[in-house]
Amino acid sequence: MSFNEWKCVKVKDIAEIIFSGGTPSTKKEEFWNGKINWLSSGETRNKFIYNTEKKITQEGVDNSSTKLAKKKDIVIASAGQGFTRGQTSMCLIDTYINQSLICIRAKKDVIDPYYLFYNISSRYAELRQISDGHSIRGSLTTKIISDLNISLPTIKEQKSIAKVISDLDEKIETNNKINKTLEEMAQAIFKQWFVDFEFPNEEGKPYKSSGGEMVESELGMIPKRWKISELGDICDISSSKRIFMKEYVDEGVPFFRSKEIIEKSRGNSITTELFISRDKYDEIKIKFGVPLKNDILLTSVGTLGIPYLVEDEEFYFKDGNLTWLKDFKQYFNFYVYYFLTSRIGKKSIDEITIGSTQKALTISSLKKIKIIKPINETMKQYNKVIESIIKQTKVNIKENEKLISIRDTLLPKLMSGEIRVPLSSIKN
Repeated sequence: MSFNEWKCVKVKDIAEIIFSGGTPSTKKEEFWNGKINWLSSGETRNKFIYNTEKKITQEGVDNSSTKLAKKKDIVIASAGQGFTRGQTSMCLIDTYINQSLICIRAKKDVIDPYYLFYNISSRYAELRQISDGHSIRGSLTTKIISDLNISLPTIKEQKSIAKVISDLDEKIETNNKINKTLEEMAQAIFKQWFVDFEFPNEEGKPYKSSGGEMVESELGMIPKRWKISELGDICDISSSKRIFMKEYVDEGVPFFRSKEIIEKSRGNSITTELFISRDKYDEIKIKFGVPLKNDILLTSVGTLGIPYLVEDEEFYFKDGNLTWLKDFKQYFNFYVYYFLTSRIGKKSIDEITIGSTQKALTISSLKKIKIIKPINETMKQYNKVIESIIKQTKVNIKENEKLISIRDTLLPKLMSGEIRVPLSSIKN
């Protein structure tokens, strides 16, 4: 079949069913923390859904408008903050969904579910543009999705196209899983060394359980010679030079807000939406400085306390929304980063949060957070261990960026027929 013979159909023609879900009342405790999967629109940041962040009970299902998306159904975020609206995922589990998701169940004898998923997920910008034009609030509807056009080759070619892309996604997902394991290892090491105090002593044995001397402190018992300090004594904590809207340009140096930093902290690739000029960036760099490798940016308004360890990269960031931790005492960058991601660090952030409607962190309160300050010998040892984990994580992120670039270049070309998979390579 030549590309000219591909059919043009609407989603409603190849869908068994298209629907949205609902949310059980959050005022009813008995509806929540059950064993039944329930998916919200924010989770479409993941291309494939293997699990859900929240679970509901059968009572929650029976007393709400939530509906069941089945394995290999496609879900699209119809609304949501930041990048969420227009994001598309494939369910690899059965899960109930909320009202901000639109589910498509493919007619499998007409269209391959993976082909449908890749077709729609490649049209993120188009979906956002369509929704902006159809609604004041900018949301997608089941009608908009139903009327989307889909180019349709034979099932055989659909499966082949999907295979090319899914092979790349598999490699990306493998790296993501490795990075998740590395992150868990780093967290476990932090807890072992700085919560349980089982760092290696001079003989290489666990300090506390081998009889290491402990002393009292305002944060409880800590190893001898360690101190209690304030975060502001370990690093400089500040914000950025304010950038005004009139200073944005069409291309130049990336300008990040909280939503970009949150995605980067997760190791996700992002599409830069805002820029400042090279001249403006150089001016700021000379007068005020810019984030350097291993500085930390911390989300400080709305979604709070998410740290990003800066790489060797050029960008600037929005004042107020993000707090900049820099000029660390020797060896303390990684320690502070993993402190902020730890249970103890998150508790410290919760305790200084202000505001009810719009939660926020202030620089003055961040500076006063009490933190254990180990001796330099221990920190030097810790950095040797943790640097190898961070290095491997960054290698995997860089590899994923290349794979994503290849995938995102190939995908629209395959979907438009510009690049064809040789039919001789397609197995029945």
